[in-house]
Amino acid sequence: MSVFQRLNGYAWVGLLFVVALGRAQVSPSAAPRAIDPGPVPADPAQRVAVFVPPVLFDEHAFIFVYRSLVNAGWYPVLVGADTVIATGFDETMVRPELRRNELTPDRFAGLVLIGGSGAALHWQDSILFAAARAFEQEGKPVAAYGLAVPILARAGLLDGRAAAFFPESEGIPLITDHGARFAFGPVVADGNIITGHGDDAARRFVETIIRALEDRR
Repeated sequence: MSVFQRLNGYAWVGLLFVVALGRAQVSPSAAPRAIDPGPVPADPAQRVAVFVPPVLFDEHAFIFVYRSLVNAGWYPVLVGADTVIATGFDETMVRPELRRNELTPDRFAGLVLIGGSGAALHWQDSILFAAARAFEQEGKPVAAYGLAVPILARAGLLDGRAAAFFPESEGIPLITDHGARFAFGPVVADGNIITGHGDDAARRFVETIIRALEDRR
């Protein structure tokens, strides 16, 4: 069964969980802030916005991205649809610090969208579309992983660009129908847009993001 055949069921389950998330408790042992990024830097050029879906986010990619950014000297700020608890596939819980309508490129060096089945809840998200466009227009790195890639496609940011995505026949039209050029490979950078997918690509994905951030310093 492909990721897309499973997606509808996961998305509906995710919607049922949203109400319960506000009552959930953070699991300290699971929270990626086990690596303390330190105090929030005053300089926005040191901060990176990391958007997580409210449910069923890709924990492997999220934790890898978060820890790698911290280790490279960046401060990841978690962003969500709201500031209630977000829950991953394996019930890792994190609390976003900002809502997505607070995302502006003057406050961050770049934007990363984490995937997972819950990202499909944002495929029609005009607020997130506008935020991603604003970062792209400022020339700042905008990255999406897995099922977050169609968010960039629907925002119009992949039109004419090469993008990495799941190679299943059900998946490719989710980006090519919006002008993207499907590219084989786990990670693709086209200008300031970075896309990636797959269980084994998180390291390369975040390394590409960090290089793009460093290039703008």
